[in-house]
Amino acid sequence: MGVSLIQYKGHEILYTDYSKCTNTKEALAVLYDLEDYFRKSKGNIRNLSNFTNTIPSMRFINEGKRLKVDVFDEKLLKGTAIGIIGLQELLLVEYNKISKNKMIHFDSKGNALEYLIS
Repeated sequence: MGVSLIQYKGHEILYTDYSKCTNTKEALAVLYDLEDYFRKSKGNIRNLSNFTNTIPSMRFINEGKRLKVDVFDEKLLKGTAIGIIGLQELLLVEYNKISKNKMIHFDSKGNALEYLIS
């Protein structure tokens, strides 16, 4: 769980893992770690977010939307998500409505990584 840098075919990818979060407090802690990384970064970030087994709360969604506009959009080159199912798909559509750089959903980590480096 958390935010880490991974290497994929010579490219640095920011991996944001929400899959082990069991409640809103844990998910927000990861989101704030992500915010911290973005604020310290110079930009051109490729991000892969893993939402497998998560149930989003309105508090998390609203905070994510706020940070998307205030922080993430400025420095995000490409964003992808995996583990999005059901209601999460509708929430992703709403999230992307306010985004300069849309978060693209993929069915596998490998496909998401390939997109990020293309």
